Amino acid sequence: MFPSTETLQAADVLVARDAPWQSELRLRQARWREQLGQPAGMAGQRRLGSRLPAGDTTNNFLTPSVARAVANARLEPGALISTPRIYDNMLSSQPLAFNLFAELQQDLELAGLIGRALWPDLVASVESIRFEWSPGRADPRFLGNRSAFDVAWLCRDRGGAATSLNSRRLDERAPTRSGRTPRLRSQPS
Repeated sequence: MFPSTETLQAADVLVARDAPWQSELRLRQARWREQLGQPAGMAGQRRLGSRLPAGDTTNNFLTPSVARAVANARLEPGALISTPRIYDNMLSSQPLAFNLFAELQQDLELAGLIGRALWPDLVASVESIRFEWSPGRADPRFLGNRSAFDVAWLCRDRGGAATSLNSRRLDERAPTRSGRTPRLRSQPS
């Protein structure tokens, strides 16, 4: 059973375009924000319970090392870390990716163990874990745009491979004109 309109309004998370499951996620994030003792942030001119207050650069991350990984990733050349979104939007895919994988970025041996457990025929070792990574932004051999993987595991196997993951949670971006997500194209041989 999804939350009622009254429950969503009381928590400042009623968003007309949300599907019921999105409303449930937004309400859960508002409750988590309240447990953190933080006031609701703003979305434009509106108070929104699933947002953290402006200027909060730590509460969207599970540990201090995740917050440091975000700060370091923002310094990478070409990084497309969306601020203030990564800090205040509790439903964005970017903080989700960092919260799931930043600790592993600091322990590549553990990442290798996990990678071999998940993909035993693919992963020999994990060379690096990168955030907002692209093999070639705006390169027509790939998507030809400036998009990137939320998180990429750059792995070594017998032939050399990169395994990349893209996380989505509740993304507020508008769909493409076609309404479809572009597909990756293979590199020319």
